[in-house]
Amino acid sequence: MFYLLQRYSNCVRQEEGFCSISYSTSATTTPDPFLLVGNTVGTAETAAETTVCTSAYITIPGGASPSGRYCGSVLNNIDAETLPAAIVSNVTPFRLDTFFNTAVGTAATVAAIAATGYSIDYSQVRGE
Repeated sequence: MFYLLQRYSNCVRQEEGFCSISYSTSATTTPDPFLLVGNTVGTAETAAETTVCTSAYITIPGGASPSGRYCGSVLNNIDAETLPAAIVSNVTPFRLDTFFNTAVGTAATVAAIAATGYSIDYSQVRGE
């Protein structure tokens, strides 16, 4: 579940000897581990989206998304991809930012989308 006008950062303490971090959707299937309605139309995306993320999205500094944003129903760097993929970043401090703008909470959007949010796992990657 989400609340209107949320903007916050999740920071991960960098462990000694680790130079990057990998984010991926959790293995859970109920509820959907990644569903961020990215546009203001109120329709559910059925794949990854990285360019039309205006209403609800996350950013991962250093991720390979062209816009730096991730939304849709699949976490992936490639638009329209239907399979999830890990997003790796070597930007420190390790951070994942969340944005829920006002358009997400309109009655039409809430009626069209039963739930929005994410469950993301992370693991730090050792430097070489």
